[in-house]
Amino acid sequence: MSGFGRPPGALTFSPTPPERGSFPLDHEGECKPVMLEYLSCIKKSKGKNAPDCRQLAKLYLKCRMERNLMAPDDFKNLGFQDQEEMRKAEEEKGLSRLEQLKRENLELIKKRLAEDANEKHTTRKYREWRANQERLIKRIEEEDAAKAEAAAAAAAAAAKKE
Repeated sequence: MSGFGRPPGALTFSPTPPERGSFPLDHEGECKPVMLEYLSCIKKSKGKNAPDCRQLAKLYLKCRMERNLMAPDDFKNLGFQDQEEMRKAEEEKGLSRLEQLKRENLELIKKRLAEDANEKHTTRKYREWRANQERLIKRIEEEDAAKAEAAAAAAAAAAKKE
């Protein structure tokens, strides 16, 4: 049997409350300047989660907590770490996520170029693509060599100081 005007078999939707609880809206605009600054930062960084935007988000949440617009909570629970902790975590990981992705992409490009080496491609687009990929590989390898030299020089300078 159908409900009044509803087609038979229609699913009913019941809304669920937010996971972190509810909090009042900022009707008085107490934290609006920080919010607007954060939104302009996000717009400038084209939606990327830039470090300066993260700091503005942290300031906005702090403002809301101070004015009882949200329940006070530890920033670690809200996805924020201290800058020192973030730096240590990156050092422990070795390469940053971006560097890891660059390495994976480089390996895939090398593999694709090796597979295509035996095939004969005559299109101009393919030759341009291949030349671009080879330039990319060369540039990344040069950057890696420069980083290794800089690290070796820094280690040598540190050894001389001791």
